Amino acid sequence: MHINQQRHPFAPVIKLPDRYDILDLSDGPYQASSQIYSVGKYNEKRMNVYEQDLFHQDREARNIHMGIDIGAPVGTPIYTFDDAKLVQQAYRSDLGDYGYCMILEYRWTQDEPLQAQHTVVNKGDLYWALYGHLGAESLALHPINTYIPKGAVIAYIGNESDNGGWTPHLHFQLTVKAPTECDLPGVVSESEYDTALNTYPDPRQVLGPLY
Repeated sequence: MHINQQRHPFAPVIKLPDRYDILDLSDGPYQASSQIYSVGKYNEKRMNVYEQDLFHQDREARNIHMGIDIGAPVGTPIYTFDDAKLVQQAYRSDLGDYGYCMILEYRWTQDEPLQAQHTVVNKGDLYWALYGHLGAESLALHPINTYIPKGAVIAYIGNESDNGGWTPHLHFQLTVKAPTECDLPGVVSESEYDTALNTYPDPRQVLGPLY
């Protein structure tokens, strides 16, 4: 269990209660707990979680998580953590995929750079965030290429029929490389791992110290 003590320059993407669970998914899938709200870790190798065909299309399985998961009730509002432009939306229908998702474009505003291992985003540079496992109604909130102010509602937590078949949660992932479509590899294989660390920064740099 974690006590929420966020103090940082960005708005929360989900307004967490004071107490929520920090999940350890290294040994298997999510197990329901006493807390409705939860956080799943970045850069966690998750065994026996990604059993869907989507994650086994190549010879090497993908199971290292490159975002942060925030578990919350269906319909919970999701906010943009800073001023942004909505650049892509999609419905990714495969079992285990993101379901309804979107990508927002941001400009880094802090003096300290956003760090992705050996890659940095300096003040004034662009970067992007994917929001996945959303409710279907989320894609009707804002037109593509709309500028959305910090703290505005951009989406809602989706149910299992909307979100690719998962326990309701937000998958949140940053990237320093402009996406060519509304998709990012939420989990990567061992051979992709080093490149992924240089492309997908730890989301706590904008979400705050969630764990």
